[in-house]
Amino acid sequence: MPDPEHLKILKQDVKTWNKWREENPHISPDLMSADLGEAKLYRADLSEANLSDSNLGGTTFGDVDLNTVSGLESITHWGPSTIGIDTIFRSAGKIPHKFLEDAGVPNVFIEYMGSLTGQVFQYYSCFISHSTNDKEFADRIHADLQKEGVRVALNDVRAVFHRPHPKRVTNKGSVKSVRRFLIESGVKS
Repeated sequence: MPDPEHLKILKQDVKTWNKWREENPHISPDLMSADLGEAKLYRADLSEANLSDSNLGGTTFGDVDLNTVSGLESITHWGPSTIGIDTIFRSAGKIPHKFLEDAGVPNVFIEYMGSLTGQVFQYYSCFISHSTNDKEFADRIHADLQKEGVRVALNDVRAVFHRPHPKRVTNKGSVKSVRRFLIESGVKS
């Protein structure tokens, strides 16, 4: 159950709420299990607020920093809410994905949100090199990884190396052969 005083102040209007927050910086607002459906929270100071088990739907979060709000993962969404791009930026993209999904934010946006807010975009890639005896197996791994969205390169270049030459000096043909193999394999010098 939310603190009745905190909920009453928030429901008055955001200006009154923010003034109360400025006057009481030591208080972490308790809005646990609050019904915030249809609330217009444009520029509301929700820092350190507890929204655990609250109910949302049609709620607007505009220019709000949700980075330090607790309980976002446990909110019940009875309908989509509006999460402004300014809220994404003010929160530095540090908003639980479950909260965003449940609020109706498209998954493709959630996936790329970190890169939009200056967080390093994580790429995972894989390079598969194999012997000719393992080609069928390597092809299956390649197909499975691509299906899962992993960037993968399959090296089908055939390598032909000779035993070390007994002389210390290598002829130009051997060097050219190795260089051609490396270039065809995608190795850049």
